[in-house]
Amino acid sequence: MYKRVAVTMFDKFGFNVLPLRGKKPIIEWDKWQTEKQTIDDINNMPWGTATGLGAMMKDGLRLFDIDGVEDYEILDWMLEELGLPENYPWIIKSGGGGLHIYFISPNPESKPAEIKVGAYNPLDKLGGEKAVYKFRTLTEGLCKHVELRWQDCQTALPTSMHESGGIYRFYNDEPTEAPAYIEVDKVISCLEKLCKIETDAPLSRNSTTGKNYFYKERLESALNFLGQHLSDGCYEDWYKIGFALVPLGKEGEEYFLNMSLANPHYSDNEATIRKKFEDLARDYNGSITFGTIFHIAEMNGWRKPIIKFWKVENNGNVKIILTSFKRLLESEGFYKYKIGSNYILVKITDKIVEEINSISVKDFISDYLSSFPIEDFEGTSRTGVLNALIKGANQFFSNQFLEFLCTRTIDFNKDTKESSFFYYSNRCVEVTAERIRFREYSEIDGYIWKQQIIDRKFTQTKSRSDFEECFFNVCRKEIARFNSLKSAIGYSLHRFKDPTTTKAVIFMDERLSDGAFGRSGKGLLIQGLGKIRNVEPQDSRNFNPSKNFAFQRIFADTNLIAFQDLRENFPFDKLFSIITDGLTVERKNKDEIYLPFPESPKILITTNYSLRGLDDSSLGRQFILEFSDHYNARHAPVDEFGRIFFEEWDEEEWSRFDNFMIECAQYYLKNGLVKYEYVNLERKRLIDETCPEFAEFSDSLELNHKYDKKKLCISFKTSYEDFNGLSQGKFSKWLKVWARIKDYNVTEGKSGANRTIIFSQLSKAA
Repeated sequence: MYKRVAVTMFDKFGFNVLPLRGKKPIIEWDKWQTEKQTIDDINNMPWGTATGLGAMMKDGLRLFDIDGVEDYEILDWMLEELGLPENYPWIIKSGGGGLHIYFISPNPESKPAEIKVGAYNPLDKLGGEKAVYKFRTLTEGLCKHVELRWQDCQTALPTSMHESGGIYRFYNDEPTEAPAYIEVDKVISCLEKLCKIETDAPLSRNSTTGKNYFYKERLESALNFLGQHLSDGCYEDWYKIGFALVPLGKEGEEYFLNMSLANPHYSDNEATIRKKFEDLARDYNGSITFGTIFHIAEMNGWRKPIIKFWKVENNGNVKIILTSFKRLLESEGFYKYKIGSNYILVKITDKIVEEINSISVKDFISDYLSSFPIEDFEGTSRTGVLNALIKGANQFFSNQFLEFLCTRTIDFNKDTKESSFFYYSNRCVEVTAERIRFREYSEIDGYIWKQQIIDRKFTQTKSRSDFEECFFNVCRKEIARFNSLKSAIGYSLHRFKDPTTTKAVIFMDERLSDGAFGRSGKGLLIQGLGKIRNVEPQDSRNFNPSKNFAFQRIFADTNLIAFQDLRENFPFDKLFSIITDGLTVERKNKDEIYLPFPESPKILITTNYSLRGLDDSSLGRQFILEFSDHYNARHAPVDEFGRIFFEEWDEEEWSRFDNFMIECAQYYLKNGLVKYEYVNLERKRLIDETCPEFAEFSDSLELNHKYDKKKLCISFKTSYEDFNGLSQGKFSKWLKVWARIKDYNVTEGKSGANRTIIFSQLSKAA
C-alpha cells in the first residue's frame, strides 16, 4: 500500500519519498536531500516492513508542524496570515494530535543578491539557516509548540501510522495540485506574530552523535538517589534529567525509565515514560548535560561519590592506588590523543578539547581533594593524601604513568575546502563563498579545541570598522590592493590546508629604505588575526629553524605561526618544508610530535626586506602584501581613530571588526588569493639581491639591444667609482638577476673574446 501511495506522491507532486517505521526512515536517506529520485529508486525501497512513508523537505517543500494542538483557532489564524484558503488541501492531521501545513517557499540563497555579512537574509531573524526551527507560542493554550521544517529533514505523509496507533490523514479533501507557494518574508512574519523568536541561544557544546564518555558509577549513583528523592511536582527537573540522558540513546532511556518507576511520586506506566523520553529525544538541542543531573541530585541532598584512589595501611601510611587514580582521571576527561605516531595529553569537557600537561593534572587533583569533607578521608586527612602524592610525584604525574590513560579518538569539526567555521560564545558562524550561516553548537558534530573559541558574541552589523578603515588606508585606498589584502586575511583565517595553495603570507614594507623603520601596521594585522585564530608569534631576529626545540611553543591547536620582523638575509628555504609539508614539534623531555600537513599551522611573515631567492621554489611559496607608510613612527592608528586598537574598543567596535574578518574569509573562499600590481617589490628585490647603485644603473638598460658585457661592466664602474673592484662575473650575475625580476628573456652570445647579452620580453608560449 505505502509503495503505491509513494509512487503517486512522486508522480503527481514530485516529492522525494522514504519508507518509514514509526516516524523514522528505514533506509539511508542523506543523498535524497540533494539527488532527485526515480521510479526505480522508489520501487527498490523496502516497503514490505514499512508502517508509513515520508516526504523530504527538498526543492522548496516546507512544513509547519503544530504539535499538540489545544485550540484549533490557531489553524484558522495561520491560514489567514499565510494567505491560504480555509479548505486548503495540504493540511494533514497527524496521528499524534497535531497538524501539518505543507507549502513551497524559495531558499534565500537562490536570490540574485549575494548573501554576505551585513546583507539581508530573512532567515537571520530566526537565527540563521537550520533544518528545523522550534518555537513556543506567545499565547498559552494554543499548542505545545510550532516547528518550521525547512530543509535537510523529512516528515510523515498520509496514510502513515503514528507510534500511538493513530493515522496521518488529510484534514480536508485530498490535494490535486502541489502545495501553495509562499514567500519567505510572509512565512517569517507569521512566525513573528505567533511565536517567541529567540535567536541568541547560549553556548552549547554537546551533540547527540558520536561515542559518549561518562563516569558510569557517578551517574548511576545520582539517578538511584533521584529515583527515591526527587520531590513531588518537580516535573521540570524530571524533564531536564531526561534531556541530559538523551545522548546515551537506549541506555539513557533505560536509566530514565528505572529512575521514574522507582520514584514514589510518579505514577506513569512504562509505555508513558518511554513515550515521554522519545518526545524529549526529538526536542533535544544539546544544551543540557550530565552536569545538570548531578546539580539536581545535589540540590535534593545527594553527595557526589568520591573515587578513593588511596588507602591507609596498618602503619598509618597513605598508599596511592594507581588503577583507581587512573580511573578518576579518565572519569574527569583526561585522555591521550594520537597525532601521527605519537600522543598528546588532553582534557575533554563536553565537546571542548584542551591540550594539557602534568601540571594541569596536579592542579586538578589539588582542587579535587579540596572539594571533599574531612570525613570522606577515613583514617587520614586531605594533607595526608596530598603528602603521598607529592612524595611520589615523579611516579604519579610522570609521562610513563599518564601514557596509560585511555586513548580517545576525537573527530574535530574542521574547515573544508568550501567552508570555514568560527566559534563565538553565542553561536557558530559557518562561512562559504555564497552565504553566512549561523549554527547552534548542538548542530556541530565534531569536537572543538578550546583555543578556537572566541570569547565574545557575534552579531551582524553593516557598519565599517576602524580596523577595516585602517588597512584601507594602508593600501592607499586602492580597491585592487585592498581586495588582495582581504584575500590574504581570509586565506590566513581559513583552517583548511589545500596542497595546491601552499603559501607563506608575507607582509612587507612598501617603502624603499636602507634599514628597518616599521610601524606601518604589519604587527597590528598579526594581532587582529590573533583575535580570531590561535596565532603563535616567533621573534625572527633570534630564530633558528634548525635549532632543537625551535617550535616547542607550537601545539596541536595552533592555527598560524607568525615570524615577525624577519631579518635581512633570512634563509627562507629553511621554511619550505613547514609551508608545503608537515611540522615536527620537539619539546624538552617529551617525545616529538609530527603535525601532518592538514593539521599543521599556516605561516605568516612580517619583514622590512624582500626575501632572498628568485628561484621558482622560493617565489612559488610567497604571497606578498606591501604596506604603505600611511602609518609610521610619527603617525599611528591611535592618532587617527582616537583610541587604542583592541584595548579601548567597545562591543560595537568588536562586532564591526568580527564582521569584517568574516567578510574577508568569505572573500577568499569566493576568489582565492588575489594578486595586485606591486608598487616597489621589484625594486626592493633588485636592491636586496644586488645594490642600490646597480638598481639605479639598470634603469638605463633597454630591451632588444645587444650589449657587450665587458663594456657594460666598465660603464657601471665608471658611473659608480666605489665598485672599481667589482668582478665581471658578479656583474654578469646581477644582470641576470635584473632580468629574472623583470621576467625578461636573456640571450647570451660570444664572438671571439667578446661576450654579449640581449634582454627581451618572454613570448606568450614561454
